Amino acid sequence: MSTFYFATTNNGQDTWINCGADSSTSSCSSESQRFLSSSSECDWSGITCNGNGEITKIDIRENGLTGTLSTFIQELVSLSSSLELLRFSKNALSSTIPTEIGQLSNLQYLFLNNNNLVGTIPTSLENLSKLATFSVGNNDMDGTIPSKIFHPALRNLDLDDINFHGTLPSEMFTSLLGLANIDIGGNAFEGTVPKRFGNLTNIKLLYIQNNKCVGTLPLELFVSASLSMLNCSRNDLNGSLPDELYGATSLR
Repeated sequence: MSTFYFATTNNGQDTWINCGADSSTSSCSSESQRFLSSSSECDWSGITCNGNGEITKIDIRENGLTGTLSTFIQELVSLSSSLELLRFSKNALSSTIPTEIGQLSNLQYLFLNNNNLVGTIPTSLENLSKLATFSVGNNDMDGTIPSKIFHPALRNLDLDDINFHGTLPSEMFTSLLGLANIDIGGNAFEGTVPKRFGNLTNIKLLYIQNNKCVGTLPLELFVSASLSMLNCSRNDLNGSLPDELYGATSLR
């Protein structure tokens, strides 16, 4: 993990907030948890390993990480057989999401939200068939949603405030999906609110506010008994609210 550390600290010139290599500039509750210490990588802060000593989770959020994903993606790819969770939320990582990320075939949770990422979602994410959570909201990206990222394993989708546009792909609404939480607010998606949201029987949270949606709210939106949180404000919607809204007892 040394390549990763130096890539996110400007070759050691910058420092992490917690458990960076330099003890004079970065606090750490235990020296064995400090990155690049003599202890096992499995003991370093944010690193979790399985019983075979293989890294399964890298969870380093809100820690002042800088640099680009592309400079250390190959080190992550070398962990593809075991890596299940990757969380770099609320740092200052930049560049595009490298296509090589699609080689992390066992990845189940990917959190890249609240960074300085640009560009689009790479189509290589279609290879991540085990991905249950994909969070990339609050970045400086643009583009449209790739249609092939929707696998049955996907449960949580966070794409809020990333300047995406166009219409929502039909693959998003297949009844085979177990999507439970969708946040696509703060973009420029257009068109009517799809009736096919009614196909998502497990949906609990749906945020589509602050887009360019038009027309009326379809009654099919309220078919799911599990829908508890809905925000569709700040769009160009019109018409009256469907009667089914008042029977949606799970909404709060």
